[in-house]
Amino acid sequence: MIKTAVVAINLASLFLLNLYFGQNVDATSDFPTEVTPSTEYTVSIKITKEDIDGFAKVEQELPVGFESAEPLETQGATFTFKDQKVKFIWMALPPASEITVKYKVKTSANISGTYNVTGRFSYIHNNERTNLDIPETNGKVQEEIVENNTTTTTEPEKTEEPEVKTPSFTAARSIKKIDAKQYEVSININAENVGNFAKMEEVIPEGFTASELNSNGGMFSFLDGKVKITWMSFITGNSTVSYRLTAEENTYGTFSVSGKVNYIANKENATYVINPTSITIEKPKEEIVENTTSNNNDNTSSDNNNNSGNNNKVTNTPNPETGISYKVQVAAIKSTFEVGKFKSYYNLYDKVDMEFHEGWTKYTVGKFPNYKNARDKRNAVWSNTKIKDAFVTAYNQGTRITVQEALMVSKQQWVK
Repeated sequence: MIKTAVVAINLASLFLLNLYFGQNVDATSDFPTEVTPSTEYTVSIKITKEDIDGFAKVEQELPVGFESAEPLETQGATFTFKDQKVKFIWMALPPASEITVKYKVKTSANISGTYNVTGRFSYIHNNERTNLDIPETNGKVQEEIVENNTTTTTEPEKTEEPEVKTPSFTAARSIKKIDAKQYEVSININAENVGNFAKMEEVIPEGFTASELNSNGGMFSFLDGKVKITWMSFITGNSTVSYRLTAEENTYGTFSVSGKVNYIANKENATYVINPTSITIEKPKEEIVENTTSNNNDNTSSDNNNNSGNNNKVTNTPNPETGISYKVQVAAIKSTFEVGKFKSYYNLYDKVDMEFHEGWTKYTVGKFPNYKNARDKRNAVWSNTKIKDAFVTAYNQGTRITVQEALMVSKQQWVK
């Protein structure tokens, strides 16, 4: 009676543990324990996965002497056999709680001795990779029976050890400014002789959000201030992934982006830490507007004839332009667009002037006595705003002329 109670308690405890720890995942294989040369065998791999879905992979590593493998039942997986490795890869596992895959393997004519077969079932759970080893199979090759009276001794054929290739992995981050609040973050990865699985994790500073640009076949996510890209079939060689970084409103200062890549090297987990990269977002400078006031005594027009002692004031009237000058045109439209709205739309922090020319309303920034300074301002507009077609304009005594004419009159040299 006591024994029965103990068994019942153990079963109840096991049931509660299963409820607590979640999935009951298992993988088994019926790989043959005895084989003969030049013979075909069917191998089944049974997977108990319950409600696991998404990316997954089953892999078995066959010893030398098993020369070919062909798929029989894949359950929707992609099958490959390369470098003595049998692989079934799913982009999304079938919904059934148990699945079985099968393949046909053939032994070579000169196989001999003993062998062992290892394998694993890899899957993604809670955005993390989990590996489950398939129980190892230890087997032997049966000797062929020779029906004659002559006994011969045949030395086993010597096979060359497979070349062990040294894994290498590097990653470097670069950040390119798109506009005042957006950046393109690119990570260049160079990987050789590493495993199929890899995961990149980037820590994003507070005050920013991230969105996918190019994940290069990986699965992208942004959660709790971290960008994650996970690969079940990692692309070796040189590749680049990227994402967009957007600063939230009123986010200013210097920030740092850090990260790492986890990958497989010689069947072991490895980590490459990417050097941190800093970005700075400066507060926009407050625009200073200078009002100029002049009395009637400064006017040379007919207003002098009406001077009756009252001081009529004229505000915001610029002094006439003299000599050669250069500006940067940032837009031209047929209608009039309020300057403040124009600056807000294009993230311009410079003073913007508006002029009417040849039926167009044209917007310019800056005023420079020489072409080189105007050229530098144009390049800054290209780099720091949404405007990518800004160009240098020229003036003589406030009247538009071509840049070539201005260079000739001012005897300045044109520069790229």
